[in-house]
Amino acid sequence: MKKIVFRRAWWMTILFAFTCLGFTLIGIWILNDPETSNLMAYLAIAFFGGGGIFYLFFMSWKPIVIITKEGITVPYGWGEPFVEWSNVKRIEQIVQTNGTIKQKYIGIFVFNPDGVKGANKLSKKITGKVTGWGEVPSILINNNFTGVKLKDIETELQKFYSQYKSK
Repeated sequence: MKKIVFRRAWWMTILFAFTCLGFTLIGIWILNDPETSNLMAYLAIAFFGGGGIFYLFFMSWKPIVIITKEGITVPYGWGEPFVEWSNVKRIEQIVQTNGTIKQKYIGIFVFNPDGVKGANKLSKKITGKVTGWGEVPSILINNNFTGVKLKDIETELQKFYSQYKSK
């Protein structure tokens, strides 16, 4: 099989950028109003302006997932964890429920967590504490702000994994 690369949809990047720009402009507008709190304005400018710049420069152009016959790479803003197929125990969809909100992920569970190149052990510990999951996957893939269907990513991952296991 060839290499499969899932990228963010261009329209989602534009939508995200305009949303951040809008909230940053609202922060500037609040800053110019003498009757309102300046703290909220500074927070809006820093959070949405800074977050939007970070997203545009470090995240928007990076793929979501790269699947090859060697393994899986999931580029983040701070690293590119890579898992070889020989280290993959299972791939499954995980649902995190917080009240009425359901968030779906694809979890890559591995035999040897130390064999995941570029993985952040601290983020795995934090994820375990926040979600309450007993077993935390070494790699979590979500499709927030991407325009890509999670099912499409999972289908391709399962195809490559099945092909590897059939060898």
